[in-house]
Amino acid sequence: MIALKTNEWNESYARKENYIFYPHEEVVRFLSRYIRRRVGSDKKFIDIIYKGDTYQSGIGIVNTKGESISSDFGGGGGEMSHLKALDFGCGIGRQSILMDEFGIEAHGIDIAKNALQEANALAKKLESNATFSLYNGKEIPYSNAFFDFCISYGVLDSLPFALAKELVKEIDRVTKTYFFLSLIGSESISSFASQKEGRDFNGEIEVQEAHEKGTIQSFFDRDKIYTLFESTNFVIKNLELITHTNLMTNVANTRYYIVAQKAHDETSKNPH
Repeated sequence: MIALKTNEWNESYARKENYIFYPHEEVVRFLSRYIRRRVGSDKKFIDIIYKGDTYQSGIGIVNTKGESISSDFGGGGGEMSHLKALDFGCGIGRQSILMDEFGIEAHGIDIAKNALQEANALAKKLESNATFSLYNGKEIPYSNAFFDFCISYGVLDSLPFALAKELVKEIDRVTKTYFFLSLIGSESISSFASQKEGRDFNGEIEVQEAHEKGTIQSFFDRDKIYTLFESTNFVIKNLELITHTNLMTNVANTRYYIVAQKAHDETSKNPH
């Protein structure tokens, strides 16, 4: 049995670590580029996920099938789709609440009771319809293809890699289209003072520092990311690496931002 470190995460949230009250910029970018874009001060949105992209080059707008759209504004116009999204490892819920602000039915799940208590309190304070559930760390409690898309920010890198691979299969099962995730890069090992590994380390450690003490940190490089998606129907559509380096200490913090999309035929499987 692979340890989930549930007690350690509950203790971490009890210390108010990872109390993130504002959405991550990269999550906002993902929603706006792939799912739904806000186009008016009156909270008007247009859909992208099923109706096409307004950022196509040339004259006019085309949808994802390459067909012309006659709408006077991109995305196919008309009523927005009813979208459902999973926030896998939601923490105190700010990404779920953001999706609710985009008019998306958002469901957050997490293994830490302390995080979910704060998530429910925050949703109530902000009058959000996002819902939150305790997760057992195994089967995601929703039916096949229940969600239009899934996000997971800095979660699968806080698990043993073998478990992360199994959970990506579960995310695959419940997701129709996109999976957006963020993972810590191998160079970030330099920010862990207790570690002696080299600058590029793609293994996993038990955190000894005060922040998130006792939890697992799994470090990723490109090859490990592609391995994560083996045996799934996801194809990596976009892969970005952002590095922040403190020039005073030469400590680097790197994160990968990945957009994966469900493949519907064998020709679009992940390359190796």
